[in-house]
Amino acid sequence: MPIRGAGNRPFLIQESAPFKSPRPIRSFFRKTWSIRPKKNRVDGRWLYQYLLSPFGEAQIANTVLGSSTALIPIKRLQEIPVVTTMSLPEQQQTITDYERDRQAIAAQISALNKKLAELDKTLYRNIGITGLYKEKH
Repeated sequence: MPIRGAGNRPFLIQESAPFKSPRPIRSFFRKTWSIRPKKNRVDGRWLYQYLLSPFGEAQIANTVLGSSTALIPIKRLQEIPVVTTMSLPEQQQTITDYERDRQAIAAQISALNKKLAELDKTLYRNIGITGLYKEKH
């Protein structure tokens, strides 16, 4: 079920502190905005993953104006539908499970990459080229 409308929206959009360019010649101020989830409506981690999903990215892309410089009008950003049938506890459990499983897979990938690096080192040592290149760490 989509959550729509300013009063029903599960997040707030607030102006953040202005960003000042560190270059004096190009000194200008830019407005930046934050998306803050309403804690009683949506888990922030869940909302973040939702907005990064292909559906969320498509919703954001539909709000972009301009061809050379992409701009997202705040009013249009506030209209992005957040579609969920999950309660807050279900969101929290789902994202906790997702993060746990993702971390386990990342650890497995890291271990496999280390094994590959060791295998490469063994090969290079066996073919006699270990002193001819600088190893990446």
